[in-house]
Amino acid sequence: MFTKKKMKKWKIKKKIQTLADVIQSLLQQIDLFTIALSEEDFELLDEAKETLEKHISRNMSALPLIMACGGNYDSMEDEMKLKTLDLLIELMKTRIEYREKLKDQKENDKNKEDILKIFGL
Repeated sequence: MFTKKKMKKWKIKKKIQTLADVIQSLLQQIDLFTIALSEEDFELLDEAKETLEKHISRNMSALPLIMACGGNYDSMEDEMKLKTLDLLIELMKTRIEYREKLKDQKENDKNKEDILKIFGL
């Protein structure tokens, strides 16, 4: 029979496993996306980020004029887009780096196995 404490632990473990499964699925999707991207695509993402940064800067510079004309520019939405884009780019680069390191590690392990086979170990 489950005690309240064991039941709570079980629920926490279940939630953690569910989160881990969702995150793993997300990372798989990001990996598929990054595999499909070319170097040119990454350059376009960086260019889009820079354009958005310039847009925010330009609008903030013009804020006194916008307000004087009765307008109200709120940069929050643009800043959140920029932050999201920046983090997505960083995440994609990190996943690519991870895959490359994993590939290098597998090659190193295979080379070690080959050397051990040569020496009969």
